[in-house]
Amino acid sequence: MIYSVLVNKNLSPDQNASAGNVSLSSGVARFSAGTLISRILGLVREQVFAIFFGAGAYTDAFFAAFRIPNLLRDLFAEGVFSAAFIPTFSKEKSDKGIVQALQLANLAFNSLAVVTSVVSLMGVIFTPLIVWVMAPGFSETAGQTELTIIMARIMFPLLILVSLASVATGVLNTFGRFGVPALAPTAFNVSMILCGIFLRKFFDPPIISMALGVLLGGVGQLAFQVPALLRIGFKFKPELNFKDERIRKVFRLMVPASVGTAAIQINLFVATLLASLLPQGSLSYLNYGYRLMQLPLGLFAVGVASVSLPKLSMQFSSGDMVGLKEEYLSSLRFTLFLMIPAIFFILSAAYPIVGAIYQHGKFHFEDTTATVNVLRIYALGLFAFGTVRVTSQVFFAMHDTRSPTKVGILAVIVNIILNLILMRRFGFLGLAAATTISGIINMSALVHVLRIKLRGIRIVKLADFLMKTLSVNILLAGITLYVCNVMHLNSSTASGFTRGTMLLALLGGYIISYLGMCRLLKVDEIQTVLQVFRRRIK
Repeated sequence: MIYSVLVNKNLSPDQNASAGNVSLSSGVARFSAGTLISRILGLVREQVFAIFFGAGAYTDAFFAAFRIPNLLRDLFAEGVFSAAFIPTFSKEKSDKGIVQALQLANLAFNSLAVVTSVVSLMGVIFTPLIVWVMAPGFSETAGQTELTIIMARIMFPLLILVSLASVATGVLNTFGRFGVPALAPTAFNVSMILCGIFLRKFFDPPIISMALGVLLGGVGQLAFQVPALLRIGFKFKPELNFKDERIRKVFRLMVPASVGTAAIQINLFVATLLASLLPQGSLSYLNYGYRLMQLPLGLFAVGVASVSLPKLSMQFSSGDMVGLKEEYLSSLRFTLFLMIPAIFFILSAAYPIVGAIYQHGKFHFEDTTATVNVLRIYALGLFAFGTVRVTSQVFFAMHDTRSPTKVGILAVIVNIILNLILMRRFGFLGLAAATTISGIINMSALVHVLRIKLRGIRIVKLADFLMKTLSVNILLAGITLYVCNVMHLNSSTASGFTRGTMLLALLGGYIISYLGMCRLLKVDEIQTVLQVFRRRIK
């Protein structure tokens, strides 16, 4: 039912051919609808994880093991592949038509399958060495290193599956199909939930069931997008041609982006290494907080970025630089309009958020407090993380993957230095703070480089908008924090039911109040939101 709502089966390939005809608000609405469902299931997955496994040596081992294929996934799939593939695919579709573009997609699918299969095989072989380097502190706890190796090997093929899923996502996004790719991770989350609940009794230790859930979830994430791919005319053929100029161009564009991503992964690698040297549970607290921070980032910033890239690519290809600048500013404003209230709500309602989601079973109030502190630190950088996502798309649309790579490497170097400095005094909170500070530096430098490249962007036009939204959110956050204190939601005495019901009430009140006050202050973005809402009702 959900699938049919988000995919219009009556559209022909020609009718779906241009993502440029999809408005930013409409595209983001579709993307966010799918992502919201996926993220809700992601929260359920996190609850299952916290209830049955808590925070300790086993969970640290899982998160370290999961991070290994994830590091490589970011190099071959996700943002890196989209940055290289979508502009190339869009140009091919515009210049030579849909048939030739889909042929390129098939070649990309097969090429990526071969490359990632080889990398995965090598990864499985050298897993013990990788774990030994990545988490040396695990050797102090009996069996923790061995458990990490077992789970990493189970999850390594995920690299192949998500890389192929990224090809499907890139193709569908270019055709204006945003709902299906956004919904695809639901299969991943459902798999982990079911494995955690029903299969944990068959493994010793039980947490290995979650590693199996990751692998099966990757299969589901790819399979979920296949019907939509077939509907737009994609046909799989066992063709492989690394000499094809279009494929070579995609990989050429991927190289600098991969270098930048590799630098980021090195930072995560260092953070994991340092966290393994801290008391048990430190890596888990960082991961729990990071996952919650990713909810608004994935729901809003990634949605805007994913929808804007095809249109930005078309504007650059047609030489419409004025339109490109306006599209960027519009995307940036819309991102901040959604991200700023998320920041202030998290800061003021962190305890009921973490408590309602995680504080069950083996996850205790002490774990909640540690995760709350991590989450608040990460939340302070949400505006920067979101701005980087949207700003990077402009570079990618202009076939420039080098500039964001250079800036990203600089930010990573700063991050590693801050990790080493802040961890000594603040422990795992220092690692979270380093991520936030370096993210703000990354944003500032990237926007500066873009302004130079485009010979000026009227960022000052955001001043009035920012004053209005910040004023509204400071007021609402103060009220929210007051209610949390009065209702004792920030203490260990609050029950899970109380936290859950109050969280829903606070969130609903915050959203309604924010939209209402923005309408009174005549913030332009509110009209966009209301138009989408009315369209959905009709």
